[in-house]
Amino acid sequence: MNLALHDAFLLGDALVAHLTTGDDSGLAGYAQACLRRVWDYQEFSQWLSEVYHGTAAGDPFRAGTTLARLRRLFTSPAAAAAFAEQYLGTAARY
Repeated sequence: MNLALHDAFLLGDALVAHLTTGDDSGLAGYAQACLRRVWDYQEFSQWLSEVYHGTAAGDPFRAGTTLARLRRLFTSPAAAAAFAEQYLGTAARY
């Protein structure tokens, strides 16, 4: 839903700029801006899925990397902040 809302706001801003000032740069770059964010979210979703399900895969390597990810997430303020930024979609620009 975050992606859809972001896309709607981005499109709305681009349409307002086009209708009020004739600036078409927002419309011209709309697809590229949206796709960049979509790919970032896809990568994050894949990472999060590995964290959620890695230990249940039956593969000791995947279980070990999953536990390392969780340890880093809960012990590193920088990792926690990056996770929160990606999870909430609050980065200024993707």
